[in-house]
Amino acid sequence: DLENKNKELISQLYTDELTGLKNRKALMKRLKRVQYPMVMIIDIDSFKNINELYGVETGNEILKQLAKKLKIFSQGNGYGFDLFRIGSDEFALLNDKEILDIEYYEECVEKLLLTVKTSRFFVSHIQENIDIDINVIKQKINYLHKEYALLLAFHSYFLHLFHHLHNFFR
Repeated sequence: DLENKNKELISQLYTDELTGLKNRKALMKRLKRVQYPMVMIIDIDSFKNINELYGVETGNEILKQLAKKLKIFSQGNGYGFDLFRIGSDEFALLNDKEILDIEYYEECVEKLLLTVKTSRFFVSHIQENIDIDINVIKQKINYLHKEYALLLAFHSYFLHLFHHLHNFFR
């Protein structure tokens, strides 16, 4: 039926194929509808090295495992985050609550870091920890330049929390 096919195509447009999470387009669409966006951008440190050392299949498996851990985090703790995969090794958590307390954001980041820090990633015979960076953006993003909004946010907005977890190569 044509209606079901259209729904399937729209779902594919807004879904990351590898992880099954919502993608960058879905995030940009969602950002247009929020009043009080708080976005945490999660980036895996040295992900290129993981792919080069262990292969793309291993890198993809690590991305899938991290996506599962982030999904559990996003649905727990009472934070109410929406989760997106927005780049090859980048994820975003979006919250739309009006919260002015900086400690709330610090708590979110600390709990997320602890979630990843205490996790092991198992792929074939490899068992490793990974490092991540987290950038927190608490401001309405300009939608005129959709493709560059997140890039601008990385460089322009006032709250930048940079954390490293265990070194991947330890």
